[in-house]
Amino acid sequence: MKIELFILCFSWLFSILLLVIFITKENIRLYLVTFIFTSTLSWIYEYFQLMMGFLEFPWREFSKATKMSFTLHYIVYPTFAVFFIRSITKRNKESIIILKIIMFATLISFFTYAISTFSSLIEYKNWNFLTGVISNIIMLYIVKSFVFWFKRGLIV
Repeated sequence: MKIELFILCFSWLFSILLLVIFITKENIRLYLVTFIFTSTLSWIYEYFQLMMGFLEFPWREFSKATKMSFTLHYIVYPTFAVFFIRSITKRNKESIIILKIIMFATLISFFTYAISTFSSLIEYKNWNFLTGVISNIIMLYIVKSFVFWFKRGLIV
């Protein structure tokens, strides 16, 4: 149980620290939209995973209120998405953006796979690393499409 609490606290502190250090005031609206949209999308994604029996969260923050992991899908994934959007510049070709999507999806999947291996925060049932990478590629593509669509209408 101590490793789970350490992972959760470290995830919160590391995510908040990264966001505070690297997010500038000029782009805060775009990254806030990215964070909130990713939180919403990952809630739907996590709900689907739980209802289909793909995974479980044996140790969670609000065990009496929900079967979902709050930190992973409302703090960690959105932070990954913010830095993914931050890594894309106007000069990036589509092939570079695709490579970045694959890289970030693999990083997210590696993080969740490591958590499932070394703690009881996540328990894979009918899920594995490869399906995690594929689903994260889809999620990051949806996030990128939404944020770029939103950015076109954003008046700076």
